[in-house]
Amino acid sequence: MSQYYNELVFNPFLAILDVSSSMRLDRNGNSPIATEACIVPELSRLGREHPTVDQTTTAGLILFSTSAEVALPIGASGRLSQLDDEHINLNAEGFTHFGTAFDLARTELEALPQRLRDSGRLHGARLSLRRPLVVMVTDGAANDDVDERDQAWQRLVNSKLSPNIVMVGVGDADPDQLKRYKNRRGVALLSKTPDDVSGALTGLIDLMQGTIIAMGEADNASQPIIDESMIDDDLFEILE
Repeated sequence: MSQYYNELVFNPFLAILDVSSSMRLDRNGNSPIATEACIVPELSRLGREHPTVDQTTTAGLILFSTSAEVALPIGASGRLSQLDDEHINLNAEGFTHFGTAFDLARTELEALPQRLRDSGRLHGARLSLRRPLVVMVTDGAANDDVDERDQAWQRLVNSKLSPNIVMVGVGDADPDQLKRYKNRRGVALLSKTPDDVSGALTGLIDLMQGTIIAMGEADNASQPIIDESMIDDDLFEILE
């Protein structure tokens, strides 16, 4: 007989933000990092306005340039609505090393189950994790060693939780690099304008999380994580 009375299901969400020096200004004089700075408050608002998403999402945030750092450990504080409390400052400096971000994302996701058990949020219930959603926002100008970068990506996507990866390009993003690192049911998007990209991206994350919740345990790898007809083509180009 099982020792558990019920099951708690969580939807892991990990945002990875590029804070390399190339994010300071693009060729048109826009600031991609200023766009990123609006994403965290928008995600927090999403959590406040949608309690079901907030209660079932365990969120984390990674910042990367030459190296990567955890700005918000996934599973440590828990909910999207709490992101605003972190007062995260973004400073554009360093190179664009995707590999460091991929490796740290894998480490964070692997640590998640034990963090949730240690947090006291389970209250004796059985833990269940749906496939994580990883959204990476970057200007897509990676300059680390391509073989090492690809190996780090393979380690991430072949890890136990095997996340769906969504690549979002801002500024002077290289479409080929964005497409190279989407996987499974993920998509690669290229922003067409800096106007309200953060709000639009948060809306897409809301839809993707809603899809995960509605699907339950189903995971059809042949279908994208989001209905592409829901993506505003005035703001984003879908990269095939």
